[in-house]
Amino acid sequence: KLFAVPARSLRGVWIYVTSPLLLGFAKLYSQALGVPLSLPQLPTVGEGEVALSSGRFAENNVAVINEMKFKVVGEQAPALNLPPFDKVKQITGSEPGFAVVSDQDLPRVVRRSLLVQYRVRLKKETKTVETGPWSEEYIPPFTVFITGIHCNGRVREAVRVRLPSKDDKKNEEVVELKNFDPCAYVESKAKGPLWIGGKETVGKGLVEIL
Repeated sequence: KLFAVPARSLRGVWIYVTSPLLLGFAKLYSQALGVPLSLPQLPTVGEGEVALSSGRFAENNVAVINEMKFKVVGEQAPALNLPPFDKVKQITGSEPGFAVVSDQDLPRVVRRSLLVQYRVRLKKETKTVETGPWSEEYIPPFTVFITGIHCNGRVREAVRVRLPSKDDKKNEEVVELKNFDPCAYVESKAKGPLWIGGKETVGKGLVEIL
């Protein structure tokens, strides 16, 4: 589930945008999985309003986010002190800003944050268009999602898995693992950089699980 999306800001270049609905999903996942997640209480904002974590993203009590004007409410938006945002701070060298908009305004903000790329497929022989153009939508860098994995904890006495082969003549081989714990296996793999989807060749689909 989407947790916070980067958006263009007239002041401050860019800012994270979230809403009560998005934080509500995060709390639901946290409760369902029994994982403690400390989230602050968000200020109340109406349609066309925004709460900001810093006044540097506004001018004359107005914030322009993704080319849309929002009236700044008096209550300040909290900074979300969570691992993904700490990682962004390390990469960018600056504290990310946060904006809270209403659930009604959120879809427009998200749509305008998407990166739309038009592509064509060329004929190999003539280098003329074979298919297209078509458009693809990509999420912007530093977008933060939240998800969860529930494992029933049953340990298998033995399980066969396909692993990369150490033999240069084979791509993979079937190995039997004794006392295989699927939960431990998934936990060992579901961390760090990970490719999702089939867009590696065009540099898309790389995420980092924290």
